[in-house]
Amino acid sequence: MASAAFWPEQIRDLDRNLHGDIVVFAVQNVACAITIVTVVSPFPVVRKVTKRRSTGEYSFLPYLLNFFSSLLALGYGVFVHNRFLIMINTFCLTLTTTFLVLFMRVCPLRRLIRVLVVVGMASLGFIYHYVTILPGRQGHLLLGAIQNFVTICCYASPLATVRMVFKSRSADSLPFLLVFMSCINGMCWLLYGLLIQDTFVQFPSLVGTSLSFFQLSLFAMFPGSKIMII
Repeated sequence: MASAAFWPEQIRDLDRNLHGDIVVFAVQNVACAITIVTVVSPFPVVRKVTKRRSTGEYSFLPYLLNFFSSLLALGYGVFVHNRFLIMINTFCLTLTTTFLVLFMRVCPLRRLIRVLVVVGMASLGFIYHYVTILPGRQGHLLLGAIQNFVTICCYASPLATVRMVFKSRSADSLPFLLVFMSCINGMCWLLYGLLIQDTFVQFPSLVGTSLSFFQLSLFAMFPGSKIMII
């Protein structure tokens, strides 16, 4: 009879756990969909530069940073045994690699890109090996910190045109769709990080969302004659 008194509390705990799992699953699906849209968003630019056989005014840095960010995020997912992070970042890595290769084919700085990719891959190989031999949580902390840094750089990459925005008093040079989707994406991943209680998912998402909000505010401060979709 004494054990029966614990049933209501156990049922409540089960309900809370089930509700939490449903919320996490829902946020995972939303974050997955938004991430896919965000990662696909550079496609019009890649198609444009490939078609005209020239990169024009577009820089290779966002594509290179997105590639390394996806690679690091995939490595982090493997390290912490998170199947959702592994799944979504495998897809992201496939797309970012494709975009980088296509962009590099018509970029006059393709040799520099190749050197940066080789150096970066060698560095990541060393880092991945190093974190596996570090004791305790030190490997987790190191890999998470590096991944956070690169992810924040990706969020900040559109800021390269902020000087032009203030100088021209127009936000035409900012990629509205990419910035908007990055903002929504950051908020979804921030919520997911809070649900799974992972600081290394929370922190870059919080910083990235803040940077995206700042960039979106520039569209209100300096409305241009048109909005760049990409």
